[in-house]
Amino acid sequence: MLGVVENTSLRGRWEQISSSPMVICDTGHNPHAMRSIVMQLNKMSYNELWMVIGMVGDKDVSAILELLPKDANYIFCEPNIPRALSVNDLFNKAVHYSLKGQKSKYPLDALSEAKKQAQHNDLIFVGGSTFVVAEIL
Repeated sequence: MLGVVENTSLRGRWEQISSSPMVICDTGHNPHAMRSIVMQLNKMSYNELWMVIGMVGDKDVSAILELLPKDANYIFCEPNIPRALSVNDLFNKAVHYSLKGQKSKYPLDALSEAKKQAQHNDLIFVGGSTFVVAEIL
């Protein structure tokens, strides 16, 4: 997935937007895409993994949540669109998959919180929805 922006001009596909800590955004929002994202995350070096995740309600939320790393630090959010899955509903569903974290309603606030808590050698991933990534970019 490396080089997607350079090769296609498509923003938000494995796009690095910061380096210390590293922040990567990806618009993947279905189980197939999330499987690829998790595989790519597993290939990277970092101390702690931070996941800023928001979703829309009409996606297969459970199938995506079960793929996410259990040992990451999560900050759940909701995109500012009518189809958004509320941050409270997402947080409650995530608990069933042993995903631990906190809530921050808006994606920009969630990313800001992750940056406050992360160390320089940590990795922050932003995704779960095209709309979450769009609000960050």
